[in-house]
Amino acid sequence: MLLLLLIFIFNEIPVIEVEGEFKKELPLHIISPSFNDDSLSDALSKEAGVTIRRYGAEGSFSLITIRGGSPSHTEFFLEGVPISLTPYSAVNVEDLPLQGIGRIEVAKDFIPSRFSTASIGGIINITLPDKGKPSFHYFRGEISSFKTLRTMGYSIRNFLSHACFFYLDLFHTDGDFEYRNSNGTPFNPYDDYSSKRKNNHTNRVEFLGKYSYHPSGAISDISITANLFSKEQGIAGTDFLQAEKASLKTERIFLVGEMKMEREKLSLSFQPFTGAQYETFSDPEGEVGLQKEEVKQEFLSWGMRVNSSINNFKKFQPSLSILYSGSRWESQWKKPSSFSFPSLRNEMRFSSDSGFSVSERIFLIPQVVFYLSRTEGKGGILYLYKIEKDISSTHFSIMPSLSGILKFSSHSLTINAGRYVRIPSFFELMGDRGVWMGNPDLKPEEGIKGSIDWKGDFKKFSSSSGFFVRSLKNLISYTQNSQFTFIAENISRALIIGFEGSISANFSPLETGLNYTYLYTEDRGKISYLKGKKLPLQPSHELHYFLNLDFLKNFSFRYEFDLRGETFLDRANMRKIGLKTEHSVYLTKRITKGVRIHGYIENIADERQVDIYSIPLPGRRFGVKVEGEIM
Repeated sequence: MLLLLLIFIFNEIPVIEVEGEFKKELPLHIISPSFNDDSLSDALSKEAGVTIRRYGAEGSFSLITIRGGSPSHTEFFLEGVPISLTPYSAVNVEDLPLQGIGRIEVAKDFIPSRFSTASIGGIINITLPDKGKPSFHYFRGEISSFKTLRTMGYSIRNFLSHACFFYLDLFHTDGDFEYRNSNGTPFNPYDDYSSKRKNNHTNRVEFLGKYSYHPSGAISDISITANLFSKEQGIAGTDFLQAEKASLKTERIFLVGEMKMEREKLSLSFQPFTGAQYETFSDPEGEVGLQKEEVKQEFLSWGMRVNSSINNFKKFQPSLSILYSGSRWESQWKKPSSFSFPSLRNEMRFSSDSGFSVSERIFLIPQVVFYLSRTEGKGGILYLYKIEKDISSTHFSIMPSLSGILKFSSHSLTINAGRYVRIPSFFELMGDRGVWMGNPDLKPEEGIKGSIDWKGDFKKFSSSSGFFVRSLKNLISYTQNSQFTFIAENISRALIIGFEGSISANFSPLETGLNYTYLYTEDRGKISYLKGKKLPLQPSHELHYFLNLDFLKNFSFRYEFDLRGETFLDRANMRKIGLKTEHSVYLTKRITKGVRIHGYIENIADERQVDIYSIPLPGRRFGVKVEGEIM
């Protein structure tokens, strides 16, 4: 049993210090975006165990998975508040800010109680710059392949007890890259021909702002954060049936307030939040879906989070988090007929963890998450005919987990095990994007996760490795059918086993590093001809290598190599994608103090692959960026 428990877990989790009295720390894995990262998906794709699925050129829909899970398994947070309580559960990472953020925090297995979740796919928390950061202004302009233009900037101002942060990002691309058209016969390459992508443009505007006040006394911090987002994009369709009029428009507003109270032995924070997202999908000619349609989907959310931590015991430190969230979803069809489905959901999450010091080197952190939800309303989709079903339900679950840490001077071993449950999101039940269809018959998914992680930090080297297992029941997955439509469905049983490792070295002026992930996945469902097959869209191998060289005072060079092993695009494993490699180089020249120019070539060998069947990806890309900062 002990061996099974050890094999059943892993993660770069807590580091705990002993300084006379017990001090519990649960630091997340920190990612600092580099200058050549154009989006959040670019920054995250270089992390071991993280997979990005792209649905076209830059700015197109992109989803993230961690350690073999599905996109809806990973929860996103902005300043500790969930932004994946949206209609999709799975968040489009292209719609989230990158430049101007403080850092990206990632937890792959054990998740601190302040996030109030036991998500099997981990969490990603986007933080804004620290209040102590000096005041300065940053700007960047970029021009690259496929008529891509981008300009963005942010400003940080600190004065007395006040701090302000403002971020603005403007983005446009035509996405008109060339690709090989399969002519509708993917298994016969002899009739393929060259085409150029149509109706693949994206126009995006995003604003992010934060105001903070730091009074003296019991209240240590008061802040409000606002995120405004608007995007209009064409839906290009498949490689051989390109759409010319299909489009998708998305608008979002998200507001977060926070008040922190700090005492010597107690910390307490309150975070009220609210948000709204409006999305209109239009397919007037039936080019993307199975029919002519126009549907507007509205989502409203609101809630409050309360976090507390007590530091009053020598070998024991409890933490508590309570999260209430409410949400309302409504799909309004205007074509081919007029009707709507409004639904309401209220959720309550209670999470608590406690750190125990067994000895100077051994620490245990038990955790439990209680989850209660009530969904009311009717669900339905318009799929050649009207499908309507009562989706009202009440759900309660308990999700326990345990983390054990064995710590040495320069390295540590972490063992984690836990249970998770997730109910279907509104979009998975009722969503409609033409090629993306919900399923009101979905069941909640559940599973057990476990991992063993090792992490070491030395003078010029750092490395980590981990082994993880996931056993899943009623896994919710989008499956692409013969009409190229994705429909949400349950896979009754699934197994995921994997290994990941990373190593980096810094010998100034040279820095290098490598990340590797291996995945074994198996469909263990009840359908006989699918049983034993690999889960779709999960590559067996992924590798990322980088080399930085600051060979002159004002010049720097970076080389990156990415490898993705074979994967299958369907559950029957009939549509196979082979090995994909990508080489990229980046050159930076310092012009003056605070001003730099970057030139880059990505995918030098012009590799042409797909992440989704019949949706081509761009090949070689060129670009130039100019950036600067004023202190």
